[in-house]
Amino acid sequence: MSLPLTYPDLVCDVDLDPFGNETTSDLQSLVQDVTHVLVETLGSNPDDPDRGVGIVNYLSGTADSLRGLPGVIEEQLGRDDRITHVDASVEADSTREFNYIIKVNIAVSGTIIDLQYGYSDAAGLINMAP
Repeated sequence: MSLPLTYPDLVCDVDLDPFGNETTSDLQSLVQDVTHVLVETLGSNPDDPDRGVGIVNYLSGTADSLRGLPGVIEEQLGRDDRITHVDASVEADSTREFNYIIKVNIAVSGTIIDLQYGYSDAAGLINMAP
């Protein structure tokens, strides 16, 4: 899927691009924004204090909080007016490369975008796709 570039943004998924590059498509901007929502702790963004999942807190928390994580992801991402539907899941990584695999499927303009993240205590959250 290719979305046009409505407005460029600095590339910072999950860290700022060392060369100060800007995003090249609205798809890249959206994927970056999804990653930020996952990483940000609720209330940590002064521009939008109701935004944020704080995924690390869930993944390093109790089994009960981990079970609630997909619903929190779906609720938070569902607030984005570019996204019409969200399905999220979290599972232990059987390959043991990561502690968990987080799958987030979002519908945008009638197209499903499959995002996948790996999480490990050592590396944190890693965007694996697209």
